[in-house]
Amino acid sequence: MNALTSLHAFSRRRFIQTLAILGTVPRVAESGQSPILSLGTVPLVTEGGQSPGKPPLRLWYSTAANAWVEALPIGNGSLGAMVFGGVGRERLQLNDDTLWSGGPRDWDNPKAKDVLPEIRKAIFAGQYVEADALAKKMMGPYTESYQPLGDLSVTFEHGDVGRAYYRELDLRTGVARVSYKVGDTTFTREAFSSHPGQVIAIRLTADHPGRLSFLASLTSPHRAFTAEEAGDLRLLGQAPSHADPSYHDGADPVTYGDGMSFDGRLRAIVKGGERHGRTRRVAHRRRQRGTAADRDSDEFQRLRQVARLGSPRPRADRSGAHRARGASVVG
Repeated sequence: MNALTSLHAFSRRRFIQTLAILGTVPRVAESGQSPILSLGTVPLVTEGGQSPGKPPLRLWYSTAANAWVEALPIGNGSLGAMVFGGVGRERLQLNDDTLWSGGPRDWDNPKAKDVLPEIRKAIFAGQYVEADALAKKMMGPYTESYQPLGDLSVTFEHGDVGRAYYRELDLRTGVARVSYKVGDTTFTREAFSSHPGQVIAIRLTADHPGRLSFLASLTSPHRAFTAEEAGDLRLLGQAPSHADPSYHDGADPVTYGDGMSFDGRLRAIVKGGERHGRTRRVAHRRRQRGTAADRDSDEFQRLRQVARLGSPRPRADRSGAHRARGASVVG
């Protein structure tokens, strides 16, 4: 097994197990005293950084994510995304904490109280297998499942071959960044989730004018369709009315009917270019100025100001408006 295969085989469960083991390794004091068992934590990134010249408290990688667990998370406590960082195609997998399968229903099991005396009798008689089987009759229906909202896909016309690739997640600011070169042009992306504005913003720039062209689209694994409204691309859909847990092998595990509705919105703000809205995607043409600006510039601060002006979103019957905004081009 080569190093790359070994890395991919390192599952999340194995990662947590390794942390638990490392947290219980005895530490010996310099004075030679007896070992002291310490339940500690292992920092993912040290204050000094993991590589010379790299800033502290950042997760950084030299390749794009191939799987969901390799993507970088951004979020504000309720609205989040996993940023994959592909060169030819960027993918943000979108989540909203209010989007679940199911709906209001009666979860009581009126027969549970009748089974309890039988369970006690089986336990006192030492018939534990029978007691376990009876206990299942006390359970109600399966609880419903948290659902993904959809995907924001940004496909670039420059192709999928780049060099000097770098992506990172700044753990202090919550901003995910991707940069790479195609020819003599450096392309940069910055994405974050605003809590005051309840938006996910991704800013796309190029350091040469006229080099940034892309198509942005919204899709969902649920029953959904897209429509254009006042320059925004809307993703309108419905979550399942019921979804069995993954460990239950049912004949009809996912059903649709009276599930929650949701409304995701994509908005593009361009500087020096053109935007074309369609029912399925938003196109941006090559006449963008491509002025690169750092996070302390007036452009980026204006983006943060815009994000703070978002209106509250309803949390009962829809997922909220996912309006992506940016200083140069935002999706």
